[in-house]
Amino acid sequence: MPFGAWFMAMFLDLYPDEGTQRAATRLMGLGVISAVPTALSGWAEWALAGRGTQRVGIVHAGLNAAAVLIFAGSWAARLRGKRRLGVGLARFGALVVMAGAFLGGYMGSARRGT
Repeated sequence: MPFGAWFMAMFLDLYPDEGTQRAATRLMGLGVISAVPTALSGWAEWALAGRGTQRVGIVHAGLNAAAVLIFAGSWAARLRGKRRLGVGLARFGALVVMAGAFLGGYMGSARRGT
């Protein structure tokens, strides 16, 4: 959920009109808020994983936590009317969350044994 909300917000950032900017701000907030239950479900899966997967999971969680903070900063900047800063933070956050997603995919394939 957070990944989709954040990337949809960044897509909407390509359009300059006020309504679209408002929607992007709301999607950024939705992503930040929905990161909490997403992290809880990830923690439950992490607890059942093997030791090697858990080590990768710690890095995955760290990257995702950093991304959430960056996206929260983007949301705050947008709410304060600093759209350019918010867009820049979102783009940087996207790089961080993609690195975390890559590790998450690796952990999923390691659990399946592929």
